[in-house]
Amino acid sequence: MKKQAFIRFLIFSAIVCLLFSSCATLKTPDVPLPAWTDGFDDRDPRWNTGDWTFDQNLCRFDREHAAFSNGMLTLTISKAGTNSDRPYRSAEVFTSEEYKYGVFTARMKPNSPSGVVTSFFLLHIDFDKDWKALEWYEIDIEFPGRTDIVSYALHWMKDGEMRHTGKEVSPGIDLGKDFHDFTIDWTRGSIIFLIDGKESCRFDDPAVMEELRHPMSLHMNYWVSESKDGSDPSCPRSSRSRQNTIQSPTPPENRDSTLFGQSTTAFSHVNSIY
Repeated sequence: MKKQAFIRFLIFSAIVCLLFSSCATLKTPDVPLPAWTDGFDDRDPRWNTGDWTFDQNLCRFDREHAAFSNGMLTLTISKAGTNSDRPYRSAEVFTSEEYKYGVFTARMKPNSPSGVVTSFFLLHIDFDKDWKALEWYEIDIEFPGRTDIVSYALHWMKDGEMRHTGKEVSPGIDLGKDFHDFTIDWTRGSIIFLIDGKESCRFDDPAVMEELRHPMSLHMNYWVSESKDGSDPSCPRSSRSRQNTIQSPTPPENRDSTLFGQSTTAFSHVNSIY
């Protein structure tokens, strides 16, 4: 009798161990895996290159000023030729796919001397045939003419008019001295901006969050502002301009590139988990 009871105990113990082992194997990891990661060794098909400009922008974007190689995406500004409608050329890259909510991170070394803007943002715009905006949703990280200040902004269109909210934050260091991780954590109830994993700014007004529910594509660009300090008058992309000819400000002395990415951690975490 005792022997049979001992055998039953051993069988029961084995079953319990198997069950706990299975649960441990199936447990969801605490940190979600990225939906995709791009290390910028070459140009991935997910990326498109802009061929446009917009009001307040003294650059026209083209494919040649965005270089994907050796673990780096490099966006470069250069002077344009005499036949250009803008005095400078640069680049904007963006994903073909749009995302509704998610965590988006760029490992970036911004370079924004006076008059130059570096941007990492989410955007959706729909235009009519005359380039008048019909829909507009935007979540921005920008460096407007300096890299010791970060500008965070939300833009949306309601009843045919642009609405905005934003905040400038001083991180206490010059972020252009080295590479840092810049994150947009977008959920239904909040938009949180982080630098190197630490919260830098948050927007959670329910009325604003109700407006920002449209899927958006992921963008990065580098451009020269009409404003000499690189600041954006009210809305940085008020309309896509194809014809405007505008005067150049005093050219910034530093024309080096803005670099996005480092090795294989350029986009360390991009997904839609909410």
